[in-house]
Amino acid sequence: MKYKVIPFSQTKNINQELQDILDINGVDGWEYVSHNYSHYLRPGTSGCFGIGSRPDEIWHVGHVVFKKN
Repeated sequence: MKYKVIPFSQTKNINQELQDILDINGVDGWEYVSHNYSHYLRPGTSGCFGIGSRPDEIWHVGHVVFKKN
């Protein structure tokens, strides 16, 4: 059995992006297994005397898992 993982990112219409991934990969015989979409906080830095400082960021990470016999 083979597996593949397709990443996807935050868009204005995550539902449509996920549907497109399912439609495209379903044609090639890949069977949907699961998906995961998470938000992670990337802490910022204060830099040196404020130089190179970076604010906190939220990262959006998504993956869709398929399998094929």
